Amino acid sequence: MNSEKSKTLSFSGLLHELIQSLEDKSYDRLTLDNYRRTLRKIEPYMDENGIDAYTPEVGRHYYEFYLAKNEPGVSRQKAIITAIRRLNDFYSGIEYKVQQQHQVELLPNNFEYVLDL
Repeated sequence: MNSEKSKTLSFSGLLHELIQSLEDKSYDRLTLDNYRRTLRKIEPYMDENGIDAYTPEVGRHYYEFYLAKNEPGVSRQKAIITAIRRLNDFYSGIEYKVQQQHQVELLPNNFEYVLDL
């Protein structure tokens, strides 16, 4: 989606378009549900604070507000940050590509002989 179109959508429209985009990229149902559940909480925050349109700064303020009101664990904090980052990228028209890092694990020296057999 181009960033100009995303900026004219309501928050719920933006969220819907993001989820649709992630579905098209074959995100699994659990991940999509987590994004949806996390990001839906931003709209009431916007309403309570008289914010009409979403911007990445709104996402940052919401995250700070959430941390001040709750004591989420590290994994929950990372999940919120990831969801907001994905929304901000979508809002800005930044294409997200799924990246899997393949980490090479080396055997300790004392096990190398097994490979030589």
